[in-house]
Amino acid sequence: MIFRIEQRMWIACDVKPGMSPEERSIHFELSAPDMRIVAGFVPERFVKLGSNGLSAHAAAVVASPPERGKVRVLLPGEILTSTNPVLVEASWLKAHATQRSRPSRS
Repeated sequence: MIFRIEQRMWIACDVKPGMSPEERSIHFELSAPDMRIVAGFVPERFVKLGSNGLSAHAAAVVASPPERGKVRVLLPGEILTSTNPVLVEASWLKAHATQRSRPSRS
C-alpha cells in the first residue's frame, strides 16, 4: 500500500461503548520499536464494528507523506494517549489498515 496525504483508511482496533451514545472508545497497540497503546474516543459514525470474528475498525486519514518509514494518521475525535495525528510505522499501518472509499455525496 502506498500512502498519500488525505488517503482514507480503516485501522483495526478494539471498540467499546464511549461516554455518550454517539461515541465509541477505541484502542490499538503499536508494535516494536514504538510499543505503545493508542486510545481515545471517536464519533460512532467513524467506527465499523466487527462481525463474524473480524476486527472492528476506526476511520483515519493520512496526514503526512511517509518519512523514514513512518506515517502520521489523523483519527477523528479525542486521542488520549498520543498526539493526533498519530505517528506510526508504515509497516504496522500496512498490516493493520485497509483502504476506505470516500463517502458518496447525495
